[in-house]
Amino acid sequence: MSSLKRIRVWLSPPGPNPWKVITILEELQVPYQVESIRYEDIKKPSFVSINPNGRVPAIEDPNTGLTLWETGAIIQYLVKQYDADNRIHYNDLKQGNLCSQWLMFQVSGQGPYFGQCTWFTFLHAEKLPSAIDRYANEIKRVLSVMETVLTGKPDTEQWLVGNRITYADLVFVPWNDRLDATLRVPEDKKFEGFPHVQAWHQRMTSRPSWVKAMELRARLMDEQGLDWNDVLDSRNSHAYTLLDHLTGMQVVEKTSYHVRMLPGCITPALPELFAPLATRISAAVYHEFPSTDDWTVIKLPPTVVRCFNKGIAVVLFGAKMAQNPRLVQLTFELTKDVFTVAFAMHCVPSFLQPYIAWLLPAKWRVNRDWKELTSFVVPEFLRQTGESRDKSDKAALNPDLVTWMVRDGRNELERDPSVLATLCGSVAACSTYSIAKVVCRALSYVVAHRDVLEAVHAEIHVWHTAIEGRWEMAAVARLDCLESAMKKMAC
Repeated sequence: MSSLKRIRVWLSPPGPNPWKVITILEELQVPYQVESIRYEDIKKPSFVSINPNGRVPAIEDPNTGLTLWETGAIIQYLVKQYDADNRIHYNDLKQGNLCSQWLMFQVSGQGPYFGQCTWFTFLHAEKLPSAIDRYANEIKRVLSVMETVLTGKPDTEQWLVGNRITYADLVFVPWNDRLDATLRVPEDKKFEGFPHVQAWHQRMTSRPSWVKAMELRARLMDEQGLDWNDVLDSRNSHAYTLLDHLTGMQVVEKTSYHVRMLPGCITPALPELFAPLATRISAAVYHEFPSTDDWTVIKLPPTVVRCFNKGIAVVLFGAKMAQNPRLVQLTFELTKDVFTVAFAMHCVPSFLQPYIAWLLPAKWRVNRDWKELTSFVVPEFLRQTGESRDKSDKAALNPDLVTWMVRDGRNELERDPSVLATLCGSVAACSTYSIAKVVCRALSYVVAHRDVLEAVHAEIHVWHTAIEGRWEMAAVARLDCLESAMKKMAC
């Protein structure tokens, strides 16, 4: 296929559907190029002109002049047009239609049910247990359909159609691969009760096509500054980057409970949290940053971390607990010590790390920090657990991570106070560091570009006067110069 022109694939990297198309293209060895767009841009005219439905993926094939959208239609087209050797489909009447049957089942059954479960679990503003349970049960029903079919086939034919892999199998991989996040279970439990489906899935995720697709996805996520690739990536990031076995955060490799709480519970509460966060962070900025009009040399990362740490404490522990200055300082110290150990040990061979780490004062401080944090957080978990509260009453809940984790714990691990204290510390360390990294890059950028700095300053001054200093998220969203600077900084 060396004479083929590259097919243009429009996608946004976080979602599952584009990766069905990329995996099929990799299987068929069809050349392609990716047009990666941000999720918030898929409804804009530049993309709607390609797909009026404003969804990804979409393709433009210069070899045939065809522009096509809807994942199922794209896959059928690619197979018909480029699978002349029947690599991933059958040509005969029976098997060919069975492949089509499974594709229809995927796009009408697996995708919608899995997607709705994700929506109601993490993104819907109001927690609706009945909706979550309904779609979680539908997921298990879909898995049971495939389990029944695979169970009834010989060991040599463990594929949905015939005795070899087809596109009918491959289209199920992206949604199945994120089942642990969708169902909020440990990764090794996501196929519990469906052993044939698990083995079938693992055979496909080990294929070069899927591996290459996920490598591409990771790169595109990184280019867009999206840190939460998926739960598995989050665990791998902890294990490698933060050296959990040395920094006391091994539990994050067993559960993603804290990660799942953030988009589902904390993000919707940000408008409510905006005012107290702004007040605390502003006070810290006045205290930490020099108040002179002259250029001053400062150590930017620790200064920024101390400022945002004031806000992170409210998000994690609630306004009442965050009034304790020692708890706030402890989250800063824990962040500093965790990253000191992790960064230092990356310079040491892995087999020596468990021994050399103890030569670092920061390693001893990390152990001390965890014990002290537990002494703060565990009593609060126990207090809230003992309270009588209507879990359906959203208004009765404080918008902080501790409160929501107490409320939504579904298994023994997620209800263990010591585990939840460690998860809070993990969020404190990682979120503070991540936010500080973005802010430091932004500040460095505007300082290096004086015209941008002056434009941002003037814009903020104008809006501050117009709204009489009453900043809300809607007002921040109108800061176009600042948004433009942030986008340029990310490039």
